[in-house]
Amino acid sequence: MRTTATTVEVLRAWAAGSYPDMAAVELLSRAFGGRFAADGYPWIVHDGTDRVWLGGAALRQASALSAGERRVLSLVAALVDALPVDIVGVVTGLDRERLDLVLAALAYTGGSHMDTAIDLGSDRTVQLSRSGQLHPWPDIPRR
Repeated sequence: MRTTATTVEVLRAWAAGSYPDMAAVELLSRAFGGRFAADGYPWIVHDGTDRVWLGGAALRQASALSAGERRVLSLVAALVDALPVDIVGVVTGLDRERLDLVLAALAYTGGSHMDTAIDLGSDRTVQLSRSGQLHPWPDIPRR
């Protein structure tokens, strides 16, 4: 059985290259102390090798959780499977900490961390720079 940190690292490797998948993994690993990013949950899917990924259907079927937990998991599922989610229903029931994470996940999914600013210098030279993520991930310890 993997440790949570190892599972999260493997999930990050799986998600690499897909902004929605990467945001889903980060949201799952940061919300609720990262406990839903651990082995043993049905949405942490193993194929019998070292491959691990998030299963959207299992995330949507999560039960026996608090309303806030279900809301966050429903957004993680939507990011993974690119299926619609009632975003108003998700955000209106979240506490400040989870809302901060959801906003960061949406900003990351939209690619705001890759935005480029174009600055025209006084000498008419053009300089390109990264703008930074529109809503950065909050300072919550990464798992």
